[in-house]
Amino acid sequence: MTRTMIIIPTKDRLGPLNCLIQNLIYQEGDFDVVIVDMSTDSNLLVRDKYFRDGLTRLKNIGHNFFVTRCEGNNQHDACNIGLQYATDNGYKLCLCSDDDLIYDPGFIEKGIKYMDDNIECGVMVGYTFVPPQPIEYQTMHGIMYDHKDFTGKIEDMGPRGGYYHCVYLNPRIKEPKEFEVLFGGFFFRTEDAIRVGGFPTHLSKSGFRGELMLEVAIGRLGKKLILNPELISWHYSNPIGGMRSIPEDIREKNILEDIKKWEAFVKRGTADTSGVK
Repeated sequence: MTRTMIIIPTKDRLGPLNCLIQNLIYQEGDFDVVIVDMSTDSNLLVRDKYFRDGLTRLKNIGHNFFVTRCEGNNQHDACNIGLQYATDNGYKLCLCSDDDLIYDPGFIEKGIKYMDDNIECGVMVGYTFVPPQPIEYQTMHGIMYDHKDFTGKIEDMGPRGGYYHCVYLNPRIKEPKEFEVLFGGFFFRTEDAIRVGGFPTHLSKSGFRGELMLEVAIGRLGKKLILNPELISWHYSNPIGGMRSIPEDIREKNILEDIKKWEAFVKRGTADTSGVK
């Protein structure tokens, strides 16, 4: 099994991050963790006993960890720091994870095994369920899902006991399936991400856009983009901008501008792959 680096960018969300670390303790698979911290208080993590104890437990069961800083508010800068760390230390696979996810049992082990068994797969995501979002947010983002493969909503009961939904397919697929476009936290091959220039930092002001562009660029290398329904994860909170602490009017402007860029390549296949070598 290929040893995998889990990249976790985080900012000012110590509680959900600690829950994620506890979840990782009970995951199977050959993986290590790099946490890239952008918190306003640079000592927020190291000062917290629960955080330190969680990482110690991870290490005691064979998972190394590395905690570093990223100054500023650009999530993809943080992801690129994690990617560079994985590259420098010889990790062939990475899993990009939000800091508030909870993974179903077997998520990481199954993900690594699928990537090992399917060398043609360049990117793999699973179903990620989120708490219900404000209807105005869903309406504003409706165009994001106006693609033949993003057509509906799936309702389910999450680990917090409330209704969650997952926007991917309706009805839900039962077997891994190839797509032209995917988004969200994902497994990827380190060398592929390096070839396409890493996470695009100019698309980090609103959620999903940068990850999607990276995934599409990897697809343009001739690799398959796979949605694997066996992999289930849950957001602790609805990701309506995540760690991007920018004014709402600027956030909306950035989102709407990015949606126009989405239309350009989702509908016409014109993703910017200038970084592909």
